[in-house]
Amino acid sequence: MASGHIVNSTSGVGAALALALVAAGLAAPSPAGAQPAGACAPAGAERRIEFGTCRRSSIDANDPRTEDGTRHEDWRIRLQRGQAVQIDMDAATVAGDPPEPVFDTFLELRRAGVDEPVASNDDRPSSLDARIRYTAPEAGDYVVRARPLAPDARGDYVLRVGAPPSPPPVAALEPGRVSGAVDAGA
Repeated sequence: MASGHIVNSTSGVGAALALALVAAGLAAPSPAGAQPAGACAPAGAERRIEFGTCRRSSIDANDPRTEDGTRHEDWRIRLQRGQAVQIDMDAATVAGDPPEPVFDTFLELRRAGVDEPVASNDDRPSSLDARIRYTAPEAGDYVVRARPLAPDARGDYVLRVGAPPSPPPVAALEPGRVSGAVDAGA
């Protein structure tokens, strides 16, 4: 893995965040069809994210708080009925070997106007960054809530939305010739 880092600063989010995530290898694997992290646009005032895009932003003292006091940012996304989506939230990193994230990310996905999440995630495999994979049962507006896991954590992050990768192919079985073993490690 290539090395790269970014130090969280109060000057806001810059292109350096996206480049550092790419250099550190934290931006991969992206949702299929999403822009590479280096092409992520800064967050706009309307906090809307389109399928196949990414945005750079920062959790800071100006963001609203959840009931437990955790700062968060809500992003609107429109999904179609049956549409599968993968949402990744990657925190910026600080120098180290390996580079460490500035905070542990947490994602929630909700139907617009509904308090209960339809999906949430703290850590995707082998990472403190979050990932949600979800298939919308109906068309409509959804809200992606991006936040740190710890109430006092703050920092820069990248949010990417696209299609989940295709599942691996299933091995064909030859009729009448199935063998194998199942043990405690299976």
